[in-house]
Amino acid sequence: MMKKGFTLVEILIYFAIIGVVMLAFISFSVQILTVSNITQNFGEVQSTLNLVNYKVTSAIHTADSVDVGNSVFDSDEGALSLNFSEASVSPTMFYFSAGDVYMKEGANTAVKLNSDDIAFSVFRFHRSIYNQAPDQIIFDAIISSKNVDISNVNKSVSSHLSITLRNL
Repeated sequence: MMKKGFTLVEILIYFAIIGVVMLAFISFSVQILTVSNITQNFGEVQSTLNLVNYKVTSAIHTADSVDVGNSVFDSDEGALSLNFSEASVSPTMFYFSAGDVYMKEGANTAVKLNSDDIAFSVFRFHRSIYNQAPDQIIFDAIISSKNVDISNVNKSVSSHLSITLRNL
């Protein structure tokens, strides 16, 4: 007479199959989370660079002049000081310190433009002077994530802008 049920070998085979399927599922889930983290960090890097580009471009377009004495040109740790007719925002200064970028308007406190997870490695300004045209500021920046989880992935982003000072 045959008993209905499973043998020990059959049960072990079922558990082995379930284990392999669960291992594949967990591995796939970990990969999805890693890619999600990389994408999120890259998005933050890109949005920070867009913000800095916007702030620098807007300030240069509306500035009356460049304060050459307080600006640092052609250095990877550059600074740009701009003069405005409006006293509350004059001078406006962009500067680099220990991987962070700051913007200071007039007598106000400097505001850090990047988060603690983002670092700039290059923040360079170059001034081009033309005889019968407004000055041009060439702005270069390289930015990346400080996140150690994605340190093996090169996620630095560079920017190169040429911005013309308004013509008075």
